[in-house]
Amino acid sequence: MHRLLSWLAVILWMSLIFYLSHQPAAKSNELSTGITEVIINTIETVAPQVKIEKGDFHHVVRKNAHFFYYLVLGILVINALRRSVIYGYGSILL
Repeated sequence: MHRLLSWLAVILWMSLIFYLSHQPAAKSNELSTGITEVIINTIETVAPQVKIEKGDFHHVVRKNAHFFYYLVLGILVINALRRSVIYGYGSILL
């Protein structure tokens, strides 16, 4: 049962990545701009002396989002492989 759930989590996460990748550029940019503004507002609230250039920070947020998506996917795949009792070189080949 745990093996099935772990592979289901992999498939659902891959579906989320596909959905977010399938969005038009304008919609994707709008979503990441909103997230960037929330982060900048939070940082400026906590540390008012810090001024952040929105354009540069927006680029960093977008790149880190991609890293995070695929990091989580990798962790889910490793978990699913271990629950399926596939270790070592077998998991690397798969």
